[in-house]
Amino acid sequence: MHSTIESVDWHQVKPLENISFQGSIIADSRKIKNGDVFIAYRGEYVDGREFIPQAVAKGAVAIIYENTADFVATDYGVPMYAVENLPRLAGIITAYLLHNTDNIIKVLGVTGTNGKTSITQWLAQALDNLGEKSAIIGTNGNGFWHKLKKSTHTTPDAVSVQNLIKSYSEQGANYLSMEVSSHGIDQARVNGIEFETVVFTNLTRDHLDYHHSFENYFEVKKRLFYWDKLRHAVINIDDSYGKKLVAELKQNNPNLIVNSYGFSDEAAIHIEKANYSLEGMTLNLNSPWGKVVISNALLGAFNAQNLAATFGVLCGLGYAPDKVAEVLNQIEPAKGRMQTIRYPNQPVVIVDYAHTPDALQNVLQSLHGFRNQNGKIWCVFGCGGDRDSGKRPLMGQMAEVYADYSVVTSDNPRNENPEKIIQDILPVKNAVLIEADREKAIAYVIQNATQEDIVLIAGKGHENYQEIAGVRHHFDDLEIAQKYLEVDKK
Repeated sequence: MHSTIESVDWHQVKPLENISFQGSIIADSRKIKNGDVFIAYRGEYVDGREFIPQAVAKGAVAIIYENTADFVATDYGVPMYAVENLPRLAGIITAYLLHNTDNIIKVLGVTGTNGKTSITQWLAQALDNLGEKSAIIGTNGNGFWHKLKKSTHTTPDAVSVQNLIKSYSEQGANYLSMEVSSHGIDQARVNGIEFETVVFTNLTRDHLDYHHSFENYFEVKKRLFYWDKLRHAVINIDDSYGKKLVAELKQNNPNLIVNSYGFSDEAAIHIEKANYSLEGMTLNLNSPWGKVVISNALLGAFNAQNLAATFGVLCGLGYAPDKVAEVLNQIEPAKGRMQTIRYPNQPVVIVDYAHTPDALQNVLQSLHGFRNQNGKIWCVFGCGGDRDSGKRPLMGQMAEVYADYSVVTSDNPRNENPEKIIQDILPVKNAVLIEADREKAIAYVIQNATQEDIVLIAGKGHENYQEIAGVRHHFDDLEIAQKYLEVDKK
């Protein structure tokens, strides 16, 4: 069985009890303040041990460093603690020294290719409305849902995560809703976290440049469901990997409470009926906690699944199903997740983060149920550079099959040539424009779509930048769409 602590040599950790410090545990020497402990290990790009002198000069009162044969420690006049396998133990040690293992905050993890941001945001909103205080760590930012601070990673590094948990606890949070990426699991960024509940949303093509195969990708995600002290799992049984996971957990982790969700008749949290429109949805759920009806302004069948997952987590925490349904009726969409822009006599514009073939298919399929008889669906999309190039033609296929008109453009080309990325996507038979300039592409669609049409701007969602040649420039799909809708209105 996998565990957060199975590989810990506590003989290495025990001496750390003697560390006396007034600050925090820091892995970035630039952020060291007087009284902090510097934790230094070899990372993907730099070796933190090279910055031990600077950390001591800035006031570090102790050093915990990775013990390897090729590194010789120097006496810097502060206590030095050598730990083997430190990159994988950093989160556990930080949690231990910050006393984050005292069950001061309940952590709710959400993993899967799609849906992580929506579910974590909704959990935080719902818990606030249930009288609790829930922080968030995820793609849209870290903090409290109405006041998030930008983040660079879906799941930050292990030491930063533990400092965030400590900070949120001190600010009165008793819950943390956290997106857990496959990179975060594989690179030990979540080691040391005691998850109370974990959600599995789905597994579709993404990050295969890193994992190389679906099976590797699944094996990494699966580790989270054998986590030490995990009590409850909520799993999408409509997804083939989710169904496989449910069966395996019932056999191999029988002490874990497992609740499946979805449209399948086998789902414990069963979506019995769902009605959709551009104004929102109404769901009839049948669950181990009873039957409820949920009506809100969210869009799409995939969001019905995400709502069922959110419902299962909250009921599993002990909240009454009717009360949970009541707060879920008030849920607002996460920024850039099926976010709708409406102007009189203009096409409806939807901004969504869909950046995988499966996500793009799901969104476009949902839109077919909303348009009127004469309306068309337009899809503006591209693919990111320096990422899994194998999904590019698949994205093109989804747009070709499920949209009436496609416009192929740039996403975040990063360090790749935008034209090369577009060529990888093509051919797309229903493409009416191929334009690397994303603003021009959006403008074209808004200027050519009719008021009966639906325009999907996919791929970047909440992001307010576009990364070109390694430089981030301000770019917000929502702002650009509003700009041209306003021009057209005039």
